[in-house]
Amino acid sequence: MAETTPVNTSMPNWKLEHRIFCVKFYFKHGSFTTVNELFHAKFEAASSPCKSVIQSWVSHFRAYWTVLNLNTKDSKRPTHSGRPRKRTAEVIDDVREAVGNSPKRSIRKRSQSLGITPTTLWGVLKQDLSFFPYRIQTGQKLSKM
Repeated sequence: MAETTPVNTSMPNWKLEHRIFCVKFYFKHGSFTTVNELFHAKFEAASSPCKSVIQSWVSHFRAYWTVLNLNTKDSKRPTHSGRPRKRTAEVIDDVREAVGNSPKRSIRKRSQSLGITPTTLWGVLKQDLSFFPYRIQTGQKLSKM
């Protein structure tokens, strides 16, 4: 059995120059086959983007007038994919205030009082507030010996 490697055709794998070239020559010639032939001639690449990838670039260009990947955190637009975030700024502020009021309270009890899942609370504590949920957050008073 020959081993095949999966081909990932998402936008970030192709250089911007490749995407611009394909979209430009698709609008000029109107043929995916011609774009493929011209791509091989210009870039001397072993592989070229398949028809569905070029189609997605063209439809993306028609919708947004750009071939840049707008689905990244770097762009000024919000990301479009995935589930909506539960860790909003409001939730983070609520958790910060709750931890300040009662630092010894468990994650389970705190999540019930805040109305969020324990997993979301754990993520806020660990990733957003840089707390360590399993360590006691209170300090002891130092005294001279």
